[in-house]
Amino acid sequence: MDQHRGGYISKTPQKRTRDPLQRRQELCDAAIQVLADEGAKGLSHIKVDRRAQVPDGTTSVHFRTRKALIYAIAARVAELDMREFVSATDATHDAADSTDLMLSRLADLAMKSAEEPALSRTKARFELLMQAPRDPELMEIFRENTMRFAAMSLEAVAQLQPAGASPDPTLINDQAFAITTFIAGLQIGYVYGGERAMASAEKIDDYLHAVIEGVANRHQKNRFPAKG
Repeated sequence: MDQHRGGYISKTPQKRTRDPLQRRQELCDAAIQVLADEGAKGLSHIKVDRRAQVPDGTTSVHFRTRKALIYAIAARVAELDMREFVSATDATHDAADSTDLMLSRLADLAMKSAEEPALSRTKARFELLMQAPRDPELMEIFRENTMRFAAMSLEAVAQLQPAGASPDPTLINDQAFAITTFIAGLQIGYVYGGERAMASAEKIDDYLHAVIEGVANRHQKNRFPAKG
């Protein structure tokens, strides 16, 4: 120590403390990569340490158990997904412009999920959702996102209903279910197929329109069966 005007000033450098929230996010982001690359069975605290390039034991300090780590990863995935949902729904758009309908935004989201860094999150999400039916707490983490995506699908379908026609709730629900199932199928292909099934968001948009039209045609046939 140095004496200075009757007091002492320490020469020991002050160690900066890292923001705990930032550290947890960094660890969760590294854990998403581990989960995407190695699956649930390959996830461990030490592997997250190595991926995040932090001292061994760091992840265990922040997430004491494997279950705590799993829940933290799920919350981080849900947080990043919600950011994309909010960005897609909050953007100013003109419903008369078919290039900016909600369906096109869903197609954009589906395409992004096939590319990094979102692809790793897509893979991690499926690993987590495979466990969710046996874990109500894990399922609850994704509940709000599931509801938001369903609402976006309903809005996308509602925008495409014929002008002046009375809305048919059954038809709209069936069409929304069909496009969410189609997008889920695409993402499964991204996860397990290793290749993008569609070359562009525009191509996905075309298929989503075809799905919606197909469901509408089926409803029309069921409503007015052919005479024979």
